Amino acid sequence: MRIKKFFTKVPDGEISVDGFKIHYFSDLSKLPKKIALCGIPFAIEIPNGIVCENILMDSKGRKFSFMDELVYYGLELSRETNSLRKKKKFSKKLVKHISGTVYTTFCACISYGHWMHDFLPVAELVKKIAKNKDYKFRILTNEKVISKRSVIKRNQHNYFKDYTLKLAGISKENILNYEDYRYISADKLVFIYNGLRSDKWVKEFIKKIYDKCIPEKVIPTEKIYISRRDTSKRGKMTNEKEIEEFLLKKGFKIYQLNDKTFEEQVRIFKNAKLIVAQHGSAMMNTYACRQGTPVIQIWPRINEFIEIGKIFNPCYPDWINLRHIICKGEKNKYRTFSVDLKELESELNLIEEKNE
Repeated sequence: MRIKKFFTKVPDGEISVDGFKIHYFSDLSKLPKKIALCGIPFAIEIPNGIVCENILMDSKGRKFSFMDELVYYGLELSRETNSLRKKKKFSKKLVKHISGTVYTTFCACISYGHWMHDFLPVAELVKKIAKNKDYKFRILTNEKVISKRSVIKRNQHNYFKDYTLKLAGISKENILNYEDYRYISADKLVFIYNGLRSDKWVKEFIKKIYDKCIPEKVIPTEKIYISRRDTSKRGKMTNEKEIEEFLLKKGFKIYQLNDKTFEEQVRIFKNAKLIVAQHGSAMMNTYACRQGTPVIQIWPRINEFIEIGKIFNPCYPDWINLRHIICKGEKNKYRTFSVDLKELESELNLIEEKNE
């Protein structure tokens, strides 16, 4: 059984939310000292628990820390570290006590995609588990440091989190912002992790959020290309100008999403009948697409991205027609790549032939 690989003892039970099952533990001793968040949903309840950054502690001083999948798969060396992930010297003087029950989850600088996949579903789980009782949920909602590669521009980055929490029916009164509550103790501390992003419940929940944003039915009319040149130098396409000129001749519209609101992004994807886009948070917007929408996702041929693909590809909607172009990376240039124009043209021709 897969669970034996990650936990030292059998769980105390299960929590079920709309058929979505979470392994439940009542004691930190049943977990290893460090665990990768790589697929298995679980919750751990700690009476008089303390959480410091991403480390949990119980009243006996036992500690438990967690890391994301990229670290687990050995990909952390090639990823940038932002200021939110830098470790700070811990002191008990920093700990704020919160009366009652506090839920928490893995916290880091959250991109648009990670918020929608990893954190908003957990907020929904917490809401349903707490059953409208008095509780607090510690999560990063108001970022003072925002990733340069975000597909939501900086003055809207925190707004879209508030807006999607509202769409999910989650009150801000129940939220403790991580940046203001890095070190806390609680009468009852519950860490919860939603596991596989590919789970049916997670996908259905995300779909509901996009449908609530733009509820009206739309007949898709546009062929769109999503450029990432406005996010950062990471994932730089060296022949993007050539690709854009080719796509414009094919009747595509070109969008850069950094200056678009959440609602505008949802509307763009909902109106798309064919999409070409690089791997990135913008791909989350495919949850707004209708059944069978063709999507060509561009991947750099770099080991890190191939491994990330194994993690993220199952996360996308089952109802889109997802295709891939694996591009050649340039030697000694991190994530710099070029797209084979002939391969892209061939993929587009196959889609057009199928739709005739």
